[in-house]
Amino acid sequence: MLTTLSLFSCKVKTNIETNGAIDECEKFRVKSEIESVLKQTMECNYKKDINCFMQSFDSLFVLESPEAATKSRTITKDSLQKDIQRDWSIIAKIFEVERWIDSIHVSSPDSAIVYTDQFYHRTFLKPNGQPGEDDVVTTQKHRETWIRRNSGWKQQRIRELGGAIYVNGKPYNPE
Repeated sequence: MLTTLSLFSCKVKTNIETNGAIDECEKFRVKSEIESVLKQTMECNYKKDINCFMQSFDSLFVLESPEAATKSRTITKDSLQKDIQRDWSIIAKIFEVERWIDSIHVSSPDSAIVYTDQFYHRTFLKPNGQPGEDDVVTTQKHRETWIRRNSGWKQQRIRELGGAIYVNGKPYNPE
């Protein structure tokens, strides 16, 4: 309700850029639109719907990861899709997927730098065909570059800034 009222009040005002600066209504509008895309990707994640999930990524997408296994690898949209499908194939149950905006810098009506936090709780099948499942919780901070295309807001670049992994309640370090 608050979002609707805020957007309505922004529509009443004129949306004029002054001295190259983006006004607060435009920043609010951009943030709301990107939050909507984030919500949609979380719903796609729950359903393990890869086509739906990948719609939020720009064709020029690149992921920058600090992890040792991927540090020297450029992770493009195609390789990201394969990685996600591999991960989803061993996820037994998804309990919670949350991603929210910490801060946003709107440099123009069509581009934004967005800092997000992510929380992901799921169970994975145990490796090597062992019986049972592992309970996995991960957190991750991101610096994301978003761009508005004709089809809506798209993630163009994501830099992972760090997070934590817990397997069966214990800290896990993949390195």
